[in-house]
Amino acid sequence: MKMDAKTGDKKIVPAGKAPAKGVGASEKKKKKANHMSKSQYNFRSSIKRMLKNTYQAAPPQVSGPVVESLCNIVCDIIDKLSHDCEILARKVGKQTINLEEVMAAVQVNLSGELRTHALKEIKEAVAKVPSRSSK
Repeated sequence: MKMDAKTGDKKIVPAGKAPAKGVGASEKKKKKANHMSKSQYNFRSSIKRMLKNTYQAAPPQVSGPVVESLCNIVCDIIDKLSHDCEILARKVGKQTINLEEVMAAVQVNLSGELRTHALKEIKEAVAKVPSRSSK
């Protein structure tokens, strides 16, 4: 039975489906916000593989918080490099970032042995990608 708002009379309403007891809109937003706050990329496996390759005899045991902080460092470096690549591409008047911008950003931001290894890895990665040939 339902009450009519205007007259105050009780009306008999046929039984239908019960209202869905789901997650409200505000709760969905909270779940989505919590999910989006986590880092989009995770480099845990890459860091552990790098440690295994570097210390082949006995790789050191690294705790979870240390790996997490290393992941954050890698994410920060990648964010900085991508931002600088974007600026360089904009100054040249391009809409796409290509090899020249990436190598220039690496040369500007990194130094020493890290720079040489990064440039070597970039060149190897580009060499592995098959080039588009005109058909």
